[in-house]
Amino acid sequence: MTSPSRRTVLGSTAALLGATAGCIDQFTDDQASGSDPDESPDGDNDETDSDDSETGNDGETGDGEEFTIETHQYQRDTRSEVDVARLTTSSDVDDWLADRDLSEEAETFVDETSFDESVLVALEAEAPNLCYEMVLETSDLEDEVLSLEAAVSDEAGEGEYCAQQVVTVGVLVRATFDDEPVTDLNATIVDQDGTERSESFTSGSATDSEDSASDSGTESDADE
Repeated sequence: MTSPSRRTVLGSTAALLGATAGCIDQFTDDQASGSDPDESPDGDNDETDSDDSETGNDGETGDGEEFTIETHQYQRDTRSEVDVARLTTSSDVDDWLADRDLSEEAETFVDETSFDESVLVALEAEAPNLCYEMVLETSDLEDEVLSLEAAVSDEAGEGEYCAQQVVTVGVLVRATFDDEPVTDLNATIVDQDGTERSESFTSGSATDSEDSASDSGTESDADE
């Protein structure tokens, strides 16, 4: 058997070194750009966050002022009627938290709110089991009034067992504005029975409330 020539060996070695150098260059480029070779092409990874966010009012409707909505869902063992809390100062937050035993994640979400640019709204209602959540469905800004609509929603998957325990489900909504925070608020919650309950807040005025049955579109007896 003829042994490889010195030229053949040198040529193979040079090719191997060239391929290795290419890998090193690619690794160096990835490090410099901060990219992770294990990440998907769009930059997403397998980890998810319990908070959600979206940009409201893009200028096509309402006042045209951009604002950002961030939410955090939570549950409490204590039973509670439909409740809307508008929190615009640290003092409001302290009073609201004093009546609730929330998770560390929820308290962190509250603590991260800057009231110089944001307003915090808490929406709560009763739910029949642990698979229910309070879901923010719409947010809008018009005539300097922030409007929110949320619903108590059964989030159980098909065939999923849900512990039968009456709880309070809630969602914290942080609205952050480009300019001074808007504090006038209209909030609507659709409870587990499908009944709409609304509350309005204006600066320096008392809260006005009204209940209506969403399936019939008529006001409840309490408002007649």
